[in-house]
Amino acid sequence: MATEEKRMASLGADAATWAANDITPIEREICILLNGTESRMKLGDGVSAYSVLQFVSRRLGAEFNADVQTYLDSISVASSAGAADAGKHVLLDSAGQVDSTMLPSAFSVGQLNILGSIDFTALIPSPPGGHQAGDMYINTTVGQFNGSWGFGQDVNLNERPCEVGDLVLYDTNISGFHFIQGRSSFEIVDREHADDTAAGNAGVPIGGLYRLTVSSAVQVRRS
Repeated sequence: MATEEKRMASLGADAATWAANDITPIEREICILLNGTESRMKLGDGVSAYSVLQFVSRRLGAEFNADVQTYLDSISVASSAGAADAGKHVLLDSAGQVDSTMLPSAFSVGQLNILGSIDFTALIPSPPGGHQAGDMYINTTVGQFNGSWGFGQDVNLNERPCEVGDLVLYDTNISGFHFIQGRSSFEIVDREHADDTAAGNAGVPIGGLYRLTVSSAVQVRRS
């Protein structure tokens, strides 16, 4: 049988015209909703009215097929309510970031558990079950460590100083935290002290670096 080319029937109108003429398009008849740059298309099945047919294609824009939008809403969340939202897609917030409710309270990498940012000048936290090996906190406040951390006092009876970004890491061998300076060597060296004693009084740990006030030479605190 010879192949015969035929034009596919198509109809085009705006929303008001389609609403006033809710016809039943014949099978495979193309029905186009003319709406400027957001024009969309339906395909007739020979039995359903135009208003019943679903849009089969569209240009990206503000308008969605209602059924498609409802489905997307049902599988996507911008903030988590917990286990009830398991398996859903994540919507980024207005800043393009994942909402904090999507994140666990602690991040574990091996035995390193980052428990979050806290104020080291306040009382040490007491989580349920106590601290575990590898628990880590990040400091948010400049000042002196609260005495509950147990880092001890300098010769002036001041608790060890802490700055934003300093870290502490829990060690089960000592049942306490180790202090880890979050500042870079350049920031530490930039601090001037008259001698080893003055550096120690200012909180530079043994083995830490500082700069002599007189000569600007870099020194290692020894005692």
